[in-house]
Amino acid sequence: MLQAAGASMGTVAMVTLSGCLGDENGDDEGTTSETTQLPYLLTESAVDMVPFQVGQERGIFADHGIEINLEITTYGEYSRGLTTGDSNLGNADQSMFVDAYVDDFRQLAFGSNLLQFNSMFVREGSDIESPADIEGRSVAFPGFESGTALGMRSVIEDEFGFDPVEDTDSTAVDSAVAYQLVVDGEVDAAILFTGDTIRGFADDDLRSVFNIWEAWEERTGYPLDVIYFAAREEWLEDNWDVAYEFTQAWEESLEAVAEDPEDAYGRLGQLAGLTDEDQAEVAVNAFESGDLHQMDQSVWDEEYLDAQWEFLELLETYGLKEEAPPRDQLITHQELAENAEEM
Repeated sequence: MLQAAGASMGTVAMVTLSGCLGDENGDDEGTTSETTQLPYLLTESAVDMVPFQVGQERGIFADHGIEINLEITTYGEYSRGLTTGDSNLGNADQSMFVDAYVDDFRQLAFGSNLLQFNSMFVREGSDIESPADIEGRSVAFPGFESGTALGMRSVIEDEFGFDPVEDTDSTAVDSAVAYQLVVDGEVDAAILFTGDTIRGFADDDLRSVFNIWEAWEERTGYPLDVIYFAAREEWLEDNWDVAYEFTQAWEESLEAVAEDPEDAYGRLGQLAGLTDEDQAEVAVNAFESGDLHQMDQSVWDEEYLDAQWEFLELLETYGLKEEAPPRDQLITHQELAENAEEM
């Protein structure tokens, strides 16, 4: 059963969901000089909120010497966290990662957070069967600069030979608004963020006509990440061990979710934008099939990162981004572990 998550997810400037390192009486005995304080920005309806919250509940991050404070904020604030914001380690979608480099903020991506589980939806009964049919039609995008939008735009242009922004009647809105527009028949198609993609698959009135993760895996043999774990380079050089422990805590948090995903998404689903049991069931199925997260960070090897890099180059090829960052800004998990061991 999908339960209330205990926090209002309306329009907010910032909501903090802090973990506690003290004991159940509120003491601070768990906090030591070895603990790293880590503010961590997430957007509203972020699907990765569920494993983060489960990790908090189990004290997993604390066990790895990290006091992580999850802060839910607007996309604009979230996207600036690792550049002009106060974060040293955090999420970076593909668009944020490239923009940081172009703006002379050097980041290193060192792990996989969220896979590109994003789809294009039309109403059931629509004559649209694939992206080839949307040329000249009305399409809602979740912003034009988000990783999801850029991913769809570049892959569709490369695969189908037209720009789905310039060659359609396109509009940029919040993902939740895009979902409602296609449901109401105000647009012919909508491209959605992960949480709303889950809503789309649970909605009998909608039908998916293009799944970007399937297209990318057919092309490269590897899935496509939409959100990396990244850090400011100057901070990471002094904190390889913290970043490595963070990835270990993340893996253990995913393992904790895997023990009972129905409970995790049922209790915490509203924080991830899931509003009913059907949506929670879709999320559980996507989690269990490996479509949301990489359970093992060791998959971030050279070949896997080459496939991620190919996508960043595609953004440059089609003029969607000025320049792709150097390949060496994607760090394998093995390199992360070796650097951490040397500290």
